Amino acid sequence: MSLHIFICEDDPAHLKSLESIVNRIIRTSNHKITLALGTHNPDFLLHYLREYSPEQSLYILDVDLQHELNGIILASKIREYDELGEIIFVTSYAELSYLTFRYHLKALDYIIKDEDDLAEKIGKCIEHTLMYHEEPSNKREFFQISSGGSISNILLDEIMFFETHPSAHRLVLHLENGRVEFRGSLKDVENAHESLFRCHMAYVVNIRKIKSVDKVNRTIETLNGEQLLVSRSKVKGLLSLIAS
Repeated sequence: MSLHIFICEDDPAHLKSLESIVNRIIRTSNHKITLALGTHNPDFLLHYLREYSPEQSLYILDVDLQHELNGIILASKIREYDELGEIIFVTSYAELSYLTFRYHLKALDYIIKDEDDLAEKIGKCIEHTLMYHEEPSNKREFFQISSGGSISNILLDEIMFFETHPSAHRLVLHLENGRVEFRGSLKDVENAHESLFRCHMAYVVNIRKIKSVDKVNRTIETLNGEQLLVSRSKVKGLLSLIAS
């Protein structure tokens, strides 16, 4: 099966550069990869998807397309036709990366155009996509965070819990060994995966990582020994999830 790559970029020079990067990767790859479409017009891309519905796809999108559809909205429309296709954003606007989470786009990466390793990052995204589709039965579950203008994929099994940060619109992600601060809201986090449960106004816990629940004191102990609170109204629901 061929990997179909789509590029939507309004700047002719940047479009040509992205096409050149992809074509170099195609020439050196042992996999079957096709540059299906390179266009400045998001309507052309959506028309292609309506007509052909490719099964294995990677979309490289600019955010500011100088069109009534920006890259974020275009990505949400792509999801209507291709729920499993991988999406990466190549843009000059690092500060807009948080929008990929607001729209639940599950973007593979958010790459800044002027970065020296642009070609390398696109290559890694293509490798990831090929590996993902070749081994769907071994697919690992990831949670994406945006930090410092870049996107990171965190294994769900490494996540203990999330808590609110003293700064507005920021969260702290607690891992097995370490923690990461990022821009986000607990409301978005709790809806990201069925294993993530809003146990308190300040916490979302990964129920796979709960060691014990103290119903009397309304606390949770995670597998790595950290403690967090449980709201009175959440205790019953949490215990039910753990038992199921």
